[in-house]
Formats: sequence, C-alpha cells, structure tokens
Amino acid sequence: MIWTASILCSGSAAGQTPESNRGFDPAASVWGTNRLSGQLEITVLSGDIPLWLYFLIGVAQIVYTDGYMMKSVTEIEAHLDKVGKTVQEISGSRPLEALRLCHAAIQEADQVERAPRSLKNQIGRLQMELASLNILLMSYDKALENALEAHAIYIGIGLQSGAARSLNIIGLAHAHLGTYAEALENFQQALNAANQMDDSWLKSRVLNNLGFLYLRMEDFSRALDYLNQSYSLMTNGKTTQVEASLLENLSIAYLNLGEYEKALNFGQQSIQQYQGDNNPRGEATALNRVGEIYFLMGLADQALTHFQDSLEICEGIEYHPGAAQAHTLIGELAFQQGKNSTALRELLQALDYSEDGLNQKRVSEVHFLVSQVYQQSGSYKEALAHFKQYHKIKEAVFDQDIATRIKSLELIHRLQETQQDREEFRLENAALLREIEERTKIQAELERMVTLDPLTELKNRRHFFELIRQEMNRSRRYNQPLSLIMLDIDHFKSVNDEFGHLVGDRVIVEVAKKINKTLRRVDVACRYGGEEFAVLLPETPLNQAVMVADRLWRIISKQPTVSSELKISITVSIGVASLEKGEIMSPDALLDRADQALYIAKKNGRNQVAAYNNSLKAK
Repeated sequence: MIWTASILCSGSAAGQTPESNRGFDPAASVWGTNRLSGQLEITVLSGDIPLWLYFLIGVAQIVYTDGYMMKSVTEIEAHLDKVGKTVQEISGSRPLEALRLCHAAIQEADQVERAPRSLKNQIGRLQMELASLNILLMSYDKALENALEAHAIYIGIGLQSGAARSLNIIGLAHAHLGTYAEALENFQQALNAANQMDDSWLKSRVLNNLGFLYLRMEDFSRALDYLNQSYSLMTNGKTTQVEASLLENLSIAYLNLGEYEKALNFGQQSIQQYQGDNNPRGEATALNRVGEIYFLMGLADQALTHFQDSLEICEGIEYHPGAAQAHTLIGELAFQQGKNSTALRELLQALDYSEDGLNQKRVSEVHFLVSQVYQQSGSYKEALAHFKQYHKIKEAVFDQDIATRIKSLELIHRLQETQQDREEFRLENAALLREIEERTKIQAELERMVTLDPLTELKNRRHFFELIRQEMNRSRRYNQPLSLIMLDIDHFKSVNDEFGHLVGDRVIVEVAKKINKTLRRVDVACRYGGEEFAVLLPETPLNQAVMVADRLWRIISKQPTVSSELKISITVSIGVASLEKGEIMSPDALLDRADQALYIAKKNGRNQVAAYNNSLKAK
C-alpha cells in the first residue's frame, strides 16, 4: 500500500532528515522536499505508518487517503457538512443518490485515525440520514443497523441530544419491522430525554412516531391521541417531511375511526406538504391514501383520479411499491363496479412488482383479491390457485415476522458485544431477554384486560366498536357483506330477583359459552352490556346471518345448566342487520339497525328473531 502525505513546512523543517526519529524505517519510507511547493513529501511504500509520521499527522491535523492528497480534518468536516445538506435536499426525490453520497462520505471520514468529537458527531448525523433513507426505501433492517451505529457514536462522545434522536429512529425502524415492544421502549426513552432537554422539536417527532406505532398495532384511538399531541407542538410553519408524515398519519387514524371528512382534510394537506418538500414518493403514497378515502365514501370518480395521479408519479420515478399499490386500488375499484376484466388486469399488474421488494403482506392481499375476481367470473381453478397463494404468503409473512424479531435482537447484541466484556454482555443479554419476555407477558395481559369482558371473556364493548370499524372498512374495500346480531336475555331481572346476582352472572357466562361454541373462528362475540350480547359476522349476508341467529336462539333456549343442582330455563330475543355490498354507513348506523330489529323482536312478544329491513318487520 502506498500512502503519500504532503505537509506545508518551513524551509528549515523541510531540510531536516527524519532518520533520527524513533520508528522510522528507511526500507519502508522515503522522504524529500518539493522545491516548487515548499512542502515536505513523505511516501510510505509498505508496512505500517511510522510513529514519527503519526506525530506529524497529529500536529498538522492531516489524514491519509489511498492515492489522494491528504485532507485536513477541517476540510473533511466541511465536506461532510455539504454532503449532509445535499442529502436532505434530495432524499425525497432521489433517495438512491442520497444513499450513495452518505456511504461515500462516511467511508472517507472513517479513514481518520483518532477522529475528533466534531467529526464523530458528523458521522453520527450521516448514519442517521442513512437510517431515514433506508426507512424510505423500506430496507428496515439496514435502517436499524444505521440508527444503532449512530446511537453508539453519540453515546461514545457524550452527546445526549444525538443519542435521543437516534433512539427515535431506532424505535421507528422497530415499528416498521413489527418488533413493537422494542419500538415502544426506544420511543419512551427518546420521549423522556426530549422532556428532560425541553426539546419540543424532538418531542413532536417522537409523539408522531408513537402515533404511527399504534396505527400499526390497530389501536386507532390511542394513535390519534399521540398524533394530536404532536400536531399541537408543530407550530413553526415549516413544510418538512416530518409534518407531512404527521398529516398522513392523522388521515389514516381518522379513516379507520370512520371520520371520513377529517381523514380527507388531513390527507389533502399531506399531499400539499409532500409537494412542498419535493418528495414525490410521499406525494404518491398520500394520493393513494386520499383515493382510498374517496373510495370508501363511494366517490368512485375522485378515487380513480387520485389513484391514476399516484400511478403516473410512481412510474415516472420508478417507485414500484407505490405503483403496485395504485394498480391494486384501481383493481379494487373496478371489481366493486363489476368491471372484472379491468380489475384482473390491474391486479395482475400489481403482482408483476412482487419480485421488486414489494411488501409481502400486500402481495397476499392482492392474491386474495385476484381469487375473488376469478371466483365471481366463474374461473374456479384460477381462483383456488390464487387463494392458496394468499394463504401461503400470509403464513410466510408470519414466519418472517418472527425471524425479523430474532434478527433485530441479534443485531443489538452484536453491536453491544464490541463495547463490553463477553461475560458481562452474556449476563446483561440474559437479563434483557428475561425483561423482554416479562414485558411481553405483561403487555399481553394488559391487552387481554383492556379488550375482554372480565366475566365472560368475550370482547368488551369498547374493543368491539373498534373491530366494527375495521370490519366495515374491510367489507367496503373487498365488496363483501357484513352482518351484526344483537341478542338480549328475556326477563333477566326476574332471574336476579329469584336466584340472586351470583346465579345471574353464571347464566350470563353459560350464554356466552354457547354463543362462542356456535360461531366461526372469524366471527366476533361481545358482551355489549348487562345481559345483552352482540355478534359480528364478516362476509355474511342478511339471509345467512338470520340462519346463524336462529341457531343461536335454539341452542340458548335449551335450558342452560348453571350447576349440577340448578337449571334455569331462559329465552332470548335477537335482532339482525346487515351492511350489504356497496352500501355505505357508519358503525353507529349499523348498530342502530340491529338494535331496531331487536326492539321489534321484543315488541312482538320476545323469544324470537327479527331482521332489519326497510319496513322494520320481523322475518
């Protein structure tokens, strides 16, 4: 290896021989003075850099680079600063180019021996830029590695603000990878640090990412709470990508909560913000999102326009995941309109991108839609083939989620191992795994407590409302019917009065058990309140839902046994309502329909099933 240093020296210094310096090896180095430039030129032909040259490097603040004139640390820092600004400007429109610039700048900076704190800080910033770019490019494992590298650098130089911001990006990478416990832990640490430093900028970003995390976990009410806190902190008026992502997240939250007008408002704002940020990927994603809202609102023309605009942008910048999503949404819309040939063409085009790193969960959803189109067209062989692919990929995605979790833990451990003694690391690792296991158990128990009724262990009313919203959105998207059953125990007050509340509770538990045994795995049962129950039946039209209700009525009326000594005969009244294909209504409206049908069943003498129709007559 040949390393050359050119150091500007005074005339007397240039004339001195370095042979007396400790560590100089004449066989490995040559020296001389450039009379034209007044510089001392030292070339290392082979072997390690001699100690006396290290001394000169330290004094003159120069570094060596293979085949190039040495640059000072100040020059490298200035170059890295310029690269960082360029990356921020082009990351939205040219992320691959930004990625290459970051890698090249970090590689150059890594050549510096004993880099000063200021240079390490800049390397940490570029690692953070790399993490953000890899998230944008959906290379989430690489993003996690970059963010962890940045965090290690900031901890090493004692920069609290940098460490806190890197924790935020680590959490975001975990959220995308589906390792939610790790994401929550890192976000909480970042939020605590932001509060300690009174850093409102970081706090608003962490709150936005916490909202995104709960969107991924489908806890939309909690997500909205964090997103609204973030929104209230963003008062600087600057059009940044972070603000655009917040607006998009707010749109997603309101969409899943069934508040379409608010979802539309924030979605349209996010499009404008992404345009101002020169971020065509973000703009294309937001256009698809707004198109989905129009789709669910029944405004097909507006939906199609947004999907086509998104597709045009994605094809122009070769953003294949966005193009696949646009083709999928156009196909869904055509399927709902009965245009099966158009739907099939668009959906198959979406599948063409499956080899280009497309999210496999989305690929499975496209296969499901294709199977639906083939089935409706009478092509049952093709429908079955795609349905099998749907299930195969769905199972593979589950396995991949487990593998990703393991890989992320391994990555954390590998980086920690370079900083700690192996035995110490082993003990800490074991403690970490025990803590994660314990927290996972606690989280599972908390989720069980907040979603289940403690007496019957059916879904509770609050969680049931969220499930209705999700199923209604899925029903509209895939053009499938959805039915709801309301069930009430007749004259339940007399049971409590005659036998006591403990026996009454046991009757409720027995009814819940019979409901659960009667339903399919995809159906959802809920204790709606007191002696009242609700059942959600996905992909079930009204006539089939009435058959399920009749079966429940017959089974429950067969005198449930409360104990070996005590038997109590009870009857139930049941109301049934449906959201038919293409029909648009709110969750409250569907619940109201089922409740009206239940009222008719009771009004007509109880102990019967009634279904909602336009005339509100029991069937």
